[in-house]
Amino acid sequence: MGARSHCLNCGRPLDRRAPVCPGCGAAQPLRPLGGMIALVVLLAGLVVATAIAVLGR
Repeated sequence: MGARSHCLNCGRPLDRRAPVCPGCGAAQPLRPLGGMIALVVLLAGLVVATAIAVLGR
């Protein structure tokens, strides 16, 4: 989806980081980047732990 999104109230296209819609003024939920980073780190850790368990035998 990139840097574009849409208003959850009126559907108008807007920037993904916009706190409010310029068309209707509805507040938009923020999408934190930290959650995505934590998910990637967790998955990488699971892959490494699995590789160590399999190759360590």
